Amino acid sequence: GDFFFLIEQNLTFDRVFAMFPHPMYTIGYAFYYGASLITQSYTVLYVSILAHASQLVFLTIVENPHIDKTYGGDQSERVMDPE
Repeated sequence: GDFFFLIEQNLTFDRVFAMFPHPMYTIGYAFYYGASLITQSYTVLYVSILAHASQLVFLTIVENPHIDKTYGGDQSERVMDPE
């Protein structure tokens, strides 16, 4: 929600986000790679790789700079919620 509406709070990573800060962009693509194995299709594999690479480029160019601008600092300095 903070991309369009600024919310005054500290950025915290808890639960699965403590282990994987961006699970949708990393382990979330396992389904697509599994689909390429199930269909035995190189086309599906190449589309999966392209989509995954595109998402990581978006993360690097758009999302991480936005997070740094909004919350300041880099990801290693962010609060990890132990709960």
